[in-house]
Amino acid sequence: MTAITYGTNTETSAASPARKGLIERFINALYEARVRAARREINRYLHLVPQDALKQAGYLPSEGGGKLPLT
Repeated sequence: MTAITYGTNTETSAASPARKGLIERFINALYEARVRAARREINRYLHLVPQDALKQAGYLPSEGGGKLPLT
C-alpha cells in the first residue's frame, strides 16, 4: 500500500492577492456614493445652521480646512 498526501502549496496561495468579490465591491461603491451624497446635502444646507449651535454641538472647525467633520 502506498499513501499519497497532497499538501497545500503555500507559494502559490501566498503570491496571489486577495480579491474582493463582486457583491462586496458593489456594496462598497454604494456606501461611498451615499456618503458623498450626504456630504453634499450637509454642505447645501450648512448656511441655515447657526454657527453658535455648531460650536455648542461640538462641531468645531479643524485646523486644516475649517469645515465640519464630514466635509
